[in-house]
Amino acid sequence: MMLSLVSRDALASIDTVIDASARVSGNFHSTGAAGIRVDGRFKGSICLGPDSIVFISKDAVVEDAELCADVVVVAGYVKGKVTARKAFEAIDAAHVRGAVECQGRLCLHPGSKMDALLSVSPSH
Repeated sequence: MMLSLVSRDALASIDTVIDASARVSGNFHSTGAAGIRVDGRFKGSICLGPDSIVFISKDAVVEDAELCADVVVVAGYVKGKVTARKAFEAIDAAHVRGAVECQGRLCLHPGSKMDALLSVSPSH
């Protein structure tokens, strides 16, 4: 998997994982620097503070969701609202449905699918 906007160090800083065999519904909120990787199924909201990353893995399914973080990387399926304060990246087989607000850098890889209202503004 080739990432354009996210360093391997940023991925290594992820401290919370929803396992591939897990099905989780609810709200995950953090005001500090945090990272979460979803490998399984998730329904609900993930809202993280400064210096944060949300990574949706290739086989993950995230539905009826609100995702909010500095950096959001999608390799799987997301249906809902995504807010990326610094960067948004959709990798290869990513499929995003809903709305994406990106307040910084944007990268859509060949093969990624966006059925979403996309709003991009320069970072502050």
